[in-house]
Amino acid sequence: MTREIGFIYEYVTEQDKKNVVERQLAELEASHFSMTLIEPSKLKESQQHIQWRQQKLAIENTIKKLRETKRMMFTGEEE
Repeated sequence: MTREIGFIYEYVTEQDKKNVVERQLAELEASHFSMTLIEPSKLKESQQHIQWRQQKLAIENTIKKLRETKRMMFTGEEE
């Protein structure tokens, strides 16, 4: 049983919810990995590097939040 997140779903099962969270985490981790392969030069492309770093940090923060959501939904544990 998942922890309630404030909305009652009539057609989305507990397994559907777990699959969605896990799929989103996999996509975000793949995006993060892809970004690490294309890091712009800090010296030659400083503006692009700043934007790249901001995007990478945003993905990292989203992954952390989604992992916590998954933990709360499926184990009832909070950090």
